[in-house]
Amino acid sequence: MKNKFYLNLTFGLLLASCGVKESDKPLIAEIKTYTDEQCHGDACAKVDLSYVYYTGESEVDSLVNFNIDQVITNFVSFEEPAETLALAVDHFFDEFDRYIESFDHGIGWFHDVSAKEDFQNDQVLTVTVRGTSFLGGAHPNTFPRILNFSRQTGKLISNEDLILDQEALLIKAEEKFRDYHEVAEEVSLGGDGRFFLKDDKFFFLPANMGFCEEGFCLLYSSYEIGPYVLGETSLVLTWDELDGLIKTEF
Repeated sequence: MKNKFYLNLTFGLLLASCGVKESDKPLIAEIKTYTDEQCHGDACAKVDLSYVYYTGESEVDSLVNFNIDQVITNFVSFEEPAETLALAVDHFFDEFDRYIESFDHGIGWFHDVSAKEDFQNDQVLTVTVRGTSFLGGAHPNTFPRILNFSRQTGKLISNEDLILDQEALLIKAEEKFRDYHEVAEEVSLGGDGRFFLKDDKFFFLPANMGFCEEGFCLLYSSYEIGPYVLGETSLVLTWDELDGLIKTEF
């Protein structure tokens, strides 16, 4: 990330010297971190945050930062979304205190949230927010959220506005999904028995998708298309495969 920061900074200075318009200059980012921990005996609650923050003064920078902050805040919020990230963190620790007071002994809780830039050009910026939490139970849970922004306006781009041909994309995604999970050609996904399908038989696109250095990434989170043991499924459509499937200008 440090190398990417300096590369972006250098590139931005070169563009400025060539008279490139402001909206075409790359957004420059830094990484912000926050850590807090509170303990009751051996049981501790901890919050670890590490997220990309865009340092420019443009409306695009502000909108991108606002949306990243909102996603992180909603993830850390205990039940109802808090108004600010600071309030969400305070509420998390308050709930942990109440949990400890209700039992003679307790186990630790944690939230670990990161936000990193996956891709940026003069049309789109893609950031992945990934939160892992443990609030009791059999195992921690991880929730990714891929955010795609227009580089010209800073507004979020919906999945619907990314896709040019949903039927063709679905066919391509299923081919890659079958290869990823080594499903034999003569076996249907439903017959394989490992996957959660729409109406128990239909493949579907994931909630998370966006641009990455290799092209366009489709990310099925844990439990989205299979049990926890299946883990995440990450599929990549190369740049050569995007023609007619995914919009690249916004």
